[in-house]
Amino acid sequence: MAEPVRNYPKLALQILEQVGGETNIVNASRCATRLRLVLRETPAGAKERVAELPGVITVVENGGQFQVVIGAHVGEVHEALLEHADLSDVADVGAPQQSVVNRLIATMSAVFAPFVYILASAGRVPSRSVRVWVD
Repeated sequence: MAEPVRNYPKLALQILEQVGGETNIVNASRCATRLRLVLRETPAGAKERVAELPGVITVVENGGQFQVVIGAHVGEVHEALLEHADLSDVADVGAPQQSVVNRLIATMSAVFAPFVYILASAGRVPSRSVRVWVD
């Protein structure tokens, strides 16, 4: 039987090892393309080491999150990470807190984001030929 192109459980273990193990992870979630980890402390050089792993596109640190960009197979890596690391008992004691300004901006973005498309489509007026006659 042919070996899979990427071994996602192995990748999950490698990421877990590079970020300091399950005791360093406060929360693990995912979106469509990124594995989002909230770490108690980011180990020195972890960003570069994780970015070099096969199957990882890049690593972004943003808003207190260590985001590993994997692509469409992020779900498989996330599931494997949850199988290997017991994150159910993790408390938010060591989680980095966002400033009031960042929380306010995030809340405003979440509230107004759905209206942007409506406003953009309402502003579009079909073009009509308007002829102006000048004597």
